[in-house]
Amino acid sequence: MDLKDSNSWIPDWSPAPPGLLTLDCREVGINAILWLDSNPKDIQNFDFDGIEELSQLTGQPLKNVLGVIHEDGSLEAIQILFEEQKPIVRFADKDLPCPIDLSKIATKPSTRRWVSLFAAHRAYGGSCCVIDSNEGVTLDLIDEEDCMRTGISLDSLPEDPIEFSRVLDREIVSFVEGHGANGPLLVITGRNAKTYIENGRLPVQHEPELVHRGLLELWHQDNNE
Repeated sequence: MDLKDSNSWIPDWSPAPPGLLTLDCREVGINAILWLDSNPKDIQNFDFDGIEELSQLTGQPLKNVLGVIHEDGSLEAIQILFEEQKPIVRFADKDLPCPIDLSKIATKPSTRRWVSLFAAHRAYGGSCCVIDSNEGVTLDLIDEEDCMRTGISLDSLPEDPIEFSRVLDREIVSFVEGHGANGPLLVITGRNAKTYIENGRLPVQHEPELVHRGLLELWHQDNNE
């Protein structure tokens, strides 16, 4: 399988607007990023156990709060938390629709999956495959016709780092070849990404804040920038 050399690709990230907070609300915990200025690398990263801990950020001069949520019940709670500051609060799917062509898949993917894939596609262009390695592993790609293809969700993987990486090697190759993708760029994110980078055999581009960068790109698209 021919793949793009990740070392030769530089992402083209959009600048952040002033006063931006992005939220990745997972099944367990919330990852938040406060964007300090327009430099897409100048960020503060926070991990919280629940929504109530986000109150630590209410003293910041926020103008926009963008989020990916796991449960609809989080929406109102987050809006109430920040109501004194009156930032514009928007969520992917509810307020920011999916801009990717989903016509080739039977079931709409989770919000996190399409936001991550949208981020990779906007930053690198062309065909790309996102490997999201958190509690489990999901594989998704955008093909040469700019359509999303979803792969299997791997919920049980070996704990041994080398075995984990060997299994993931096989699954990535099978997924990409199964969809006839022509040399996509592999982009990996998630808490287990470094395990694969250290032990895997395929060239990958590491983007630890991929969901947040997808939210930033959605903000630019929504504001026609």
